[in-house]
Parts: sequence; structure tokens; C-alpha cells
Amino acid sequence: MRIQLPKSNYKAEVWSKSQKKFVSEDNYDIIEQLHFTSNSSNDGATILDYTMFIDVKLEPNEVGFVKIVKTDKPFTFNAESQPVVPSASSMEISGFTEQNEALF
Repeated sequence: MRIQLPKSNYKAEVWSKSQKKFVSEDNYDIIEQLHFTSNSSNDGATILDYTMFIDVKLEPNEVGFVKIVKTDKPFTFNAESQPVVPSASSMEISGFTEQNEALF
């Protein structure tokens, strides 16, 4: 299951039929993505978004419930998964085509 998030400070809880309550789900991951805006060729502006991936096992004809809970601290990314922000020396967008494709 994939869920868009405004920030990384969320965790997943999954409904447990046996316990009849939401239980903390440890089998999820959050990725952070950096995107160039449509006018970034002029000002280099970027936006960040976050996507949560949850591994939910369901049988055929089964319904599952997932609750996304806001937390006080952000998700901890692995050192290997830290985003790489392109620098001016490594990448430069010279403009966009009429189809909104980036030109380098």
C-alpha cells in the first residue's frame, strides 16, 4: 500500500482482528523525494514530498484497515537513503520544452 504524506512524522497502525484494535505496524518505510518545480530553471526551486509504503497481507475478499498516526518526531531515514540534492556544479536545468520536459 502506498500513501502520500505531507511530512515524514507519521507511523502506520494496522487493525488486528484477533486483538480487535489498531496495533503498531513496524513493516513500513517512508521515502523522501525532491522535485523541481515548473519554474525551477529560473530560480532552482524544489519541493519535497513523502510516500509511505506499508506491507499489508490480505486474503482474497478480505478488508483491511490502516491508520496513519502523526508523531512528534520525524521518520528516521537510513544514512544510505538520504536524499542527494543536486548542486549547481553537478546539474543545471536550462529550460523546459512545451511538453514540460526538463532540458539540461
